[in-house]
Amino acid sequence: MRELVVPDLSGLTQLQAWQKLRQLGHAGPVWFAFVNSYGGSAEISLVADSKVGQPIRASSPFTIKVVAAHFAAVKMPAVTGMTPEDAIAALTAAGVHTFNLKYKRLDDAPKGCKRGRVCSQDPAPGEPNGESSRIYIGR
Repeated sequence: MRELVVPDLSGLTQLQAWQKLRQLGHAGPVWFAFVNSYGGSAEISLVADSKVGQPIRASSPFTIKVVAAHFAAVKMPAVTGMTPEDAIAALTAAGVHTFNLKYKRLDDAPKGCKRGRVCSQDPAPGEPNGESSRIYIGR
């Protein structure tokens, strides 16, 4: 069972945090949990149960708490078919900062879904994002 040490992700963007975890060998699902904090800038910090320096299994789920100064609805870009890394980049470039990456088994995913690719998204492209926008990735 492979382990890695939880890194400090403070001050990173969601994409940078996701990339850092992958570079360290994390292969499990990564979830972003959002908390509104009025005043101050958006930042990423770890949830209480994942402490910096703590060893975790490389395949275990990992949650990153995102503290956002405000929520602004923007139109969702089309990310179906993209890699998770490209989807995160497209979402953040479009101004969508509140989303969760969720993983779907291929046998439960829409027809044509490929492992490691975005299978579906909610809301649909062009619709306003919500505080609980979801991006589903095949695994």
